[in-house]
Amino acid sequence: CISAKNSGIEEIFGDAVPQYESAQHLKELIDYYLSHPDERLKLMEKGREIALSYTWQKIAEQLLKAIDIPKLG
Repeated sequence: CISAKNSGIEEIFGDAVPQYESAQHLKELIDYYLSHPDERLKLMEKGREIALSYTWQKIAEQLLKAIDIPKLG
């Protein structure tokens, strides 16, 4: 995954989602990751792990814990 520059993405995903600032920069990132599949895979795995920590179930559990209500189900 490559994204346009967005501080919200960086706040959540850190360096797991490369961000571009221009069309040329996007082309450079695409070229780099197409020719470096191991690097691409590392970022994919890191990003997936982070994304899976934001499921509705996990967020609901965090909210319930924050307001001191027992876990659902």
